[in-house]
Amino acid sequence: MAPTYNKRRPKPPHVGTLGEHRGHRMTLWVYCLKPGCYHNARADLDTLCARYGDDTTVSDFVAMSRCTKCGGRWPEIGITVTPQSPAVVSEQTRVLTEPSGEDPKG
Repeated sequence: MAPTYNKRRPKPPHVGTLGEHRGHRMTLWVYCLKPGCYHNARADLDTLCARYGDDTTVSDFVAMSRCTKCGGRWPEIGITVTPQSPAVVSEQTRVLTEPSGEDPKG
């Protein structure tokens, strides 16, 4: 799916791609700045990369995002990119390295 956004609004200034942030084990928080809403949510970078592609820029993602609570769009939508907490990384590593109980040979 090609990213689309309202051409009348300036493009968001965010840098990097979804794949780069996923590769660096970052957490992407999307938040709404619309008065009375201020909803926020953690975006799943694995899901976003699968849906839009690793090469989708963060600015394109923000431009096409919409608040799930009030429907607000850029420039009322913002993001924060932070390193994943050690607990999240530890849990992901545990899940990825625990035996599943299934025979890998079929």
